[in-house]
Amino acid sequence: MGYHPDAVAEQGQFYRGQGGRDPLLPTLTQHLPKTAVPFAQTVFEASPLNRPLVQASPGETWQLGAGHEVTLTERPNLATDSVQRWTPGYVSEREELTPQAAYAAGELWVKTSRDEQGQWRQEFSDKEGRVVLTQVGLDGTYASQATSWLKTYYVFDDFGRLRAVLPPLAVQRLRKNSWQVTGAGVERLLFRYHYDAQGRPVEKQVPDQAGYAYTLYNELDQPILSQDVSQQADKQWVASKYDALGRVVYAGLVHFADLSGTPSQQRDQLQTWQTNWLAQNPTVPLW
Repeated sequence: MGYHPDAVAEQGQFYRGQGGRDPLLPTLTQHLPKTAVPFAQTVFEASPLNRPLVQASPGETWQLGAGHEVTLTERPNLATDSVQRWTPGYVSEREELTPQAAYAAGELWVKTSRDEQGQWRQEFSDKEGRVVLTQVGLDGTYASQATSWLKTYYVFDDFGRLRAVLPPLAVQRLRKNSWQVTGAGVERLLFRYHYDAQGRPVEKQVPDQAGYAYTLYNELDQPILSQDVSQQADKQWVASKYDALGRVVYAGLVHFADLSGTPSQQRDQLQTWQTNWLAQNPTVPLW
């Protein structure tokens, strides 16, 4: 293969399906879309941050200036953004989400994007980089930003752990209830997460489930027992066994008839049994 002094020009001819050295080019490219813009383009911010501002895709319809670019902007939040926040409790088994004052101006960083079809999206992050709100525009066009949004909130605790996700329908009901969870009828609309003293997720609730799913761990922080809502009435758990490399070698359904109390209390009983058994049998390997 020799040197081609006009390689760039030939590349353009290939995508146009005409010209070039190869007389078979029109035949070889007959099933390819023809375009004079076979490349993507990115416009960067004129600063040391070098952040992308505009991204354009290949093709005349999607090139820069055609009105179908992806635009990206960043800014601090404004007080008029009205980003709500909640504080999760730690004391009770089913802690409440307590509404707090909205984020003040400058407390969050906002990334706004507009896609090729004029769909708007915003992402609000706190000073630790955690996304606390994402919202997608209900209205708006390519020429004008959305003014109505579908909002999804993410609630973190003081340890940076995700404790709740509030989907758009729950947010709408909470707004009508002065952001109070109690009485808003949203308990079965939320994602909720609880953790043990080691920071491991032990309870999880997903929308439209009347209860929590539970997980039990061994001393290597491997999940060895799990239970979803449908298994709680029969006190059934899915048990997993690991080998020395941390791979699940088998799993099966087990029934603990001696458990008592609420499903959460039953999980605590199993965790206590697991801890006591390991203390009484320190030489027995975990695999």
